[in-house]
Amino acid sequence: MQSKMDEALSEDIKEDIREAYKSIQRNVKGFRDRKAQLKLIAEVARTLSGFYGSNRTLAVEAPTGTGKSIGYMLGAIPVAKSYEKRLIISTGTVALQEQLVKRDIPALRSTSGLEFSFVLAKGRGRYACNRNVSELTNNDARQSDMLGDDGINTAAWSFVPDNEQIKLVNAMEDALNHEEWSGDLDEWKGAEIDDKLRPLIVTDHGGCMGRNCSHFYQCGFHNTRQKMREADVIVANHDLVMSDINLGGGAILPAPEDSIYVFDEAHHLPDVALSHQSAEVNLKRSLETITKSPKVISEALSALKTPPDLAKKILEEVKGSVAYLEEAINDSEIYLAEAFPEAQSATKRPGWQSRSGAVSEVWRFQNGIQPAELVSLAGVIDTPVKVLLATLSGSLEKMREAFRKKEIDANIATKIGRNLNFHKQRISNIQSTWQLMGVLDLPGSPPTARWITREKPHRGGKIEYTVSCCPTSASQRLRERLWSKAFGVVLASATLTALGRFNRFAERAGLGTRDGTQYLALPSPFDHAQNGELYIPDMTCDPSNPEKHTQEVIKLLNHLIVPELGTLVLFSARKQMREVAEKLSDNLKSQLLLQGDRSKNEILELHRERIGKGQGSIIFGLASFSEGVDLPGRLCESVFIAKLPFAVPDSPIDATYSEWLESVGRNPFMEISVPDACTKLIQACGRLIRTETDQGRITLLDSRILTKRYGPQMLNSLPPFRRLVDNVREIA
Repeated sequence: MQSKMDEALSEDIKEDIREAYKSIQRNVKGFRDRKAQLKLIAEVARTLSGFYGSNRTLAVEAPTGTGKSIGYMLGAIPVAKSYEKRLIISTGTVALQEQLVKRDIPALRSTSGLEFSFVLAKGRGRYACNRNVSELTNNDARQSDMLGDDGINTAAWSFVPDNEQIKLVNAMEDALNHEEWSGDLDEWKGAEIDDKLRPLIVTDHGGCMGRNCSHFYQCGFHNTRQKMREADVIVANHDLVMSDINLGGGAILPAPEDSIYVFDEAHHLPDVALSHQSAEVNLKRSLETITKSPKVISEALSALKTPPDLAKKILEEVKGSVAYLEEAINDSEIYLAEAFPEAQSATKRPGWQSRSGAVSEVWRFQNGIQPAELVSLAGVIDTPVKVLLATLSGSLEKMREAFRKKEIDANIATKIGRNLNFHKQRISNIQSTWQLMGVLDLPGSPPTARWITREKPHRGGKIEYTVSCCPTSASQRLRERLWSKAFGVVLASATLTALGRFNRFAERAGLGTRDGTQYLALPSPFDHAQNGELYIPDMTCDPSNPEKHTQEVIKLLNHLIVPELGTLVLFSARKQMREVAEKLSDNLKSQLLLQGDRSKNEILELHRERIGKGQGSIIFGLASFSEGVDLPGRLCESVFIAKLPFAVPDSPIDATYSEWLESVGRNPFMEISVPDACTKLIQACGRLIRTETDQGRITLLDSRILTKRYGPQMLNSLPPFRRLVDNVREIA
């Protein structure tokens, strides 16, 4: 261990890491050194301590079995404490958050001798609001005058609840009052909370009264916030981190300058960052929100006892802004009705039918270049929407101030505050969408994707339009608001490279390649060549002929699946998965667990139960089963991959980015499609060998990996399984 540490680290940090590692060796039964884990510990500590310079950023690929979480924590915690920084560990999934907080971090603290505190951080929307739950149980929900109007939560109930919903909120209140539950919705053990009820039991920033709330000291969210102010280690998720960064940093979590970030499952971060930059508005609903705003503001002015002359002046300005906005949005609907392309347009995706029967069609603007008419309308909308937003924000702040000073009744303040915040958020979204629609992209930079969705109701009714915008790259946002400000960053995942290089991830995440950012690909601890094989059957056709390929997949699966084994079959398309499932032989069909027929957790639980009884079991799954599914040993001895997981760039964002790459002389297929398919293929292959003793076979039912020019690159990126064609001929 000592040889792995470097003079750049202070003696105190080196000693802390050495002693913690020795303590783990003593206290963990069966613990043994892993070269890759030792390398990870050393490189995390070196990078964060500034050995490589002022850029303290490390991107590390750590395959399954490396001991990734213990490795990065053992390297980062002593450095964070030495520099008096907070360590923020961010995960891509709730499952990994729970694993860290309930298993990995307590185990590290108890076995390493390191002294540190930690807390799990979640957004406000993942906690029940004690006040809201109390209101739901105290109100007679069956009286119509207790129901909020406009479908929003202005009273306790915004709909007439059934008996099960009433029983559920009573059970929640009882658990909160007896301190049997913290309010964390992920920890709720009672009846399932349906999508209609959930918004009523949570609150947001605008609806929260903070310390002025009578439930403040029992509030799970605020109790966690208090712990966050004192904790050495904060376990968050990518969504929460990006929410904080978009607010400028330091609003929810500690400021970036005072923090060391470790992003686990870092390959998800660029997509999460991008989702936080998107904006869309339905024109009909935005018009409804705008029209109702004067009434909401008038109620607030009255409750605040605003002087009549001032209230009149404010309302006149608001009504004037509303009139401008109504006219502009009506003009935009008229324009879209006339300009929406016909079916032959190359930028229009074929229509699809929703569950309600409505038909939706998309008009995407090529290269993100919006029509001049929409740019002009965006300019018209800008000023009045700012006035409306400023008035709503000011009224909300005055309402909070009046509540703090006890100048207004709590129930009135809560009701009006929620209403103000609801409209403020809606108006803010209108502003964000039209700002993105109106701004011109910088030459040479990735553009913003812009598109219009037209929805035709199934049974008459007015056609509706939705305006959508989203940048095609999150790299600039991450670079400017996170990497350049954070004290230090570690980005870790089992799959950060594609085709053996970090280029694709670095570009998407806004990381530099010549700015001192460190990149490290650790070797797998597993003997793939000894324990697994990759079999590529001789096939007569490939997925370019979908019907024939599906028929051949059906034939091969019926022949190759061993009924006694734990088998995972991965598909890229739901249509093909269902067609194959229907044509399985009866003996295989009796063992089939099909994604969509049950929840993912139910499928995995039933699969484990069957294997545990010595039976065979077959899972048919899509992309969600290719990643984050841990089926060691007999649970998964055979993996079939129906075809190379190429994504069709049919989303407006992907299509716009591909167009831009082509416009600057780059090749989107080789730069996006092939690397992304390679990453997904590696993730799919990673379902087979989960421990050092696992064994099995991967069967790839796609001959393109042998016949296409990108095939050798993909093959060489996979773990070094024994490779067989026709189960006879070995390939290099």
